[in-house]
Amino acid sequence: NEFLCLTDEPTESWHRPLQYKWPGWWSKLEMFDHERFPGANLYIDLDTVILRNIDDLLDRQESIIMMRDHRVTRANSCLMSWRRDMSLVLKDFMSDTKGFSAKFAQAPWIGDQAMTEWSLVARAQTIHYWQDIMPDNYLVNWTMKPESRRAEAHLAWWTDSPKPHEICDPLIERHW
Repeated sequence: NEFLCLTDEPTESWHRPLQYKWPGWWSKLEMFDHERFPGANLYIDLDTVILRNIDDLLDRQESIIMMRDHRVTRANSCLMSWRRDMSLVLKDFMSDTKGFSAKFAQAPWIGDQAMTEWSLVARAQTIHYWQDIMPDNYLVNWTMKPESRRAEAHLAWWTDSPKPHEICDPLIERHW
């Protein structure tokens, strides 16, 4: 397994420079460049915190897995896995960056995750969801679960505030 980080400020050997100057979350779509990132991929957002070993996430065989966002019951891109060429998402976005940026500018269908879901649904591709695959409490939405359930989690994700860097919690401080 190889750890890589897409960044606009590459300084390390494991950094991969962003090729486009897309603002914010739109730059995440570059991860679907199959020539740069072939094979099986696991993507973890910057505000997702690994609390325990997550090696078993690497063993999944589903073609695409995303999180299900609790607010809108749509796909969330904070944790994704794919084992096939996903460049169709990147190509769709590049075909009309201004149009798709405007189309997915507001809730409930917003950003890179909306673009990803739209591209897959338009081709009748099945999206699997981590919450349906992994054991209960493996993944916790930190702002939604009571403290007693957080300690069992392997990975914490956020859809609301406060974000990890704003939390005074020993578990998050230790792993953030």
